[in-house]
Amino acid sequence: DMSSVLRIEQSSLLAPHVQVKYIPDSKKFQFAVYGTARVNGREYDLSQPGLVKWFTLANNSKLFINNEVSVKFEIK
Repeated sequence: DMSSVLRIEQSSLLAPHVQVKYIPDSKKFQFAVYGTARVNGREYDLSQPGLVKWFTLANNSKLFINNEVSVKFEIK
């Protein structure tokens, strides 16, 4: 099992603020948000500890976290 972590050290972000995971069976990625974030311009329902809401993350998605950090998600 291989895991990769991208951690953005910024005091204004929650820990975690956004989580991304890979689903090997379907070869797809999913994400969950815990604070203000938009994915491809859309806001999603917030997750809470013990109640994680996963959504499909498409290739070449743009994540805009807490109205200040922009991340492009690209599968290579």
